[in-house]
Amino acid sequence: MATPRQSTHDSKRESLPDRPSRLGKGASTGEYLHEESIVRRRTAVRPWGEAADIEGTDKFRIKILTVKPGGALSLQFHLYRSEFWLVLEGAGKAQIDNKVRQIFRGDGVSVPLGAKHRLSNPGKRPLKVLEVQTGEYFGEDDITRLEDKYGRIKDTEII
Repeated sequence: MATPRQSTHDSKRESLPDRPSRLGKGASTGEYLHEESIVRRRTAVRPWGEAADIEGTDKFRIKILTVKPGGALSLQFHLYRSEFWLVLEGAGKAQIDNKVRQIFRGDGVSVPLGAKHRLSNPGKRPLKVLEVQTGEYFGEDDITRLEDKYGRIKDTEII
């Protein structure tokens, strides 16, 4: 029973397990302590921001994409995977085939297999997106770029 100085909400909070402790973050990896194990994540720096690999198997891959202000991923498509984007922080634009829409925190966007797609951040704050990839193959060579403001289209990719 809650005392006069302690709300029912506070007593419920006391029964919850502790949050994972943050151990530190290096230039390219974050380390977190959770249930006596350390989880490391690999972060790839890209011209548009960064992509942190969270978890993956031969069936799925989970990443957190951080698109810096003014940044944009390539207009691209994949032959072997579909994607789902969930906006965690910020706002931006999602292009799927020929449709462009504004996206905000909490919005989800499905990217079907083979669909042309691009994520961009025309705003002044970073855009953070959880990306869930599902399919048969997740290699970087399953990216066919159609447009790229950073000059990363190879002659062999032009369609």
